[in-house]
Amino acid sequence: MKDTIIIGSLFVTVPLIWWSWTSETMNPAKPEPSAEEQMESGARYACRYFIEPRLRNPDSADWGAMGDHSYASWPASADVGSGRVTVNPRFRAENGFGGMTISDWHCEVQKDRDDWVLVSLTEH
Repeated sequence: MKDTIIIGSLFVTVPLIWWSWTSETMNPAKPEPSAEEQMESGARYACRYFIEPRLRNPDSADWGAMGDHSYASWPASADVGSGRVTVNPRFRAENGFGGMTISDWHCEVQKDRDDWVLVSLTEH
């Protein structure tokens, strides 16, 4: 009887320990993004929003042509105090002749409450 209880306990305890260990190692907690990272992420999206209507064929844009994560990989620099962010988008889009070309842009946006305001936008 005593052996049965011990073996039964092992059948319950061992899987629980294994599940607890694997759930922590397979899904480690991700740290919260900093205020700067959050601003940069929002600014990248805002710059894409401001660039898109300026393209000859917005549907042709390959926003992630220069990185693995679409526009999320565009270089950005935020000044949290002022709310201003500079983003340097680089992507492929169709030109006036129908060919795909790489576009380089410089985009500055300013956070105004819940909205992004375009400060400057130039194509290089």
